[in-house]
Amino acid sequence: MDENLMQDQENVSNENELENKENEEQVSPPNNEDEGQTQDQNPPPVTENEEGEKMAKEALIQLPRSLEQIISKEILSINAKIDLESNANLALGTLLISEDFGETFKKCPDDLAGKSNFKLGLLKDDVFANGNYGVLLMGEVNLLNVNASIKQAAFLQNLIINTKE
Repeated sequence: MDENLMQDQENVSNENELENKENEEQVSPPNNEDEGQTQDQNPPPVTENEEGEKMAKEALIQLPRSLEQIISKEILSINAKIDLESNANLALGTLLISEDFGETFKKCPDDLAGKSNFKLGLLKDDVFANGNYGVLLMGEVNLLNVNASIKQAAFLQNLIINTKE
């Protein structure tokens, strides 16, 4: 009796396999009309050269500039306190302003109109163990989109801003 039961189970599994194969064969191949519609919806192929250029441009936009690209020439740097209450995270290369003769710095506003007795600098190093940051006071830096009043003040303070790339 056990033999008959086992043979019946084998027959059922063989029948299931045959049905599955038949179902797979019955799947209709895609017709030409469907292919034409999907081809029209796909954008034209992009060549490898175009794709490489696009990826390179996107990478340049996404990657922050390194300090070597920002500072061309360093003449004088100091360690100073930076007011981080209004700006918790400042990136290296950020223009800074001090209105207390270089004791503390904060992020430079977009326009210096109406300001007097200030010192400009550039954030050069991350925080040291004593809480001070490295600030470049004299040298040549490469910055784009800097307001004319900042360029003039920086030039007068020996922080030369080069806006050519």
